[in-house]
Amino acid sequence: MHIQRSDETLQQVAQALAAGIAADRARVLVVEHEPDQQWRTARTLTLEGHRVIGTSSVDGALALLSQCEMDLVLVAESLPGINGWNLARLIKEAQPHVHTVVLTDGAEPRPGLSG
Repeated sequence: MHIQRSDETLQQVAQALAAGIAADRARVLVVEHEPDQQWRTARTLTLEGHRVIGTSSVDGALALLSQCEMDLVLVAESLPGINGWNLARLIKEAQPHVHTVVLTDGAEPRPGLSG
């Protein structure tokens, strides 16, 4: 799935998560190398009641996913060393039950994955 990054769309994601997870708050991993963007994304989701962990690296994301159960991973499209679409594919291959969303700065979706 692809969404254009904005505070409004992040709030919509948070509300959709809340509706889809009846018994608990969502566990969300934010993979974003820009500190301000990571903070804004984490803050928006935390204010909506979700548990959020942030990391700025691909290695950090893969390590966290091997140690922690996540409901959702939000991946920045541009990351150092690998693009967000490729990281999303790696995550879906390793943990198909985890929902993965690529956050873009543009309105045009790139070839990616669904779910």
